[in-house]
Amino acid sequence: YTAAKKFIDDFIKENQTFNAFWVEVTPIRSTYRGMEKIKVVGIRKDGRFISENKKGEKSQISDYDLQDYMVINEANVPLWEELKILELEKKALNDKEKALKAKFAIKTLKEIKQEINQ
Repeated sequence: YTAAKKFIDDFIKENQTFNAFWVEVTPIRSTYRGMEKIKVVGIRKDGRFISENKKGEKSQISDYDLQDYMVINEANVPLWEELKILELEKKALNDKEKALKAKFAIKTLKEIKQEINQ
């Protein structure tokens, strides 16, 4: 039985063809991971995907991270560009907000209490 099982496992492993494909981070997770693109190069026996980064280093993609990646689709390119523009606008608004908040003349209750107790 063991020899037959090993033969079948080896046969499947040798004859299974896997076509590598590229994935990118979903727009929901892109703020946490950047605009990361990775190549999925295989599947382990336990069903986990094996990925390869730009440096050629291989690692497994955990089941927890599966929802964070999507297959690259050329139809998404204009949407990514629009998202980049919106993120730049958001950063500019955040900077403007910080600058405006820095202009406030602030005297806190803590300062008033210290003046009273002197």
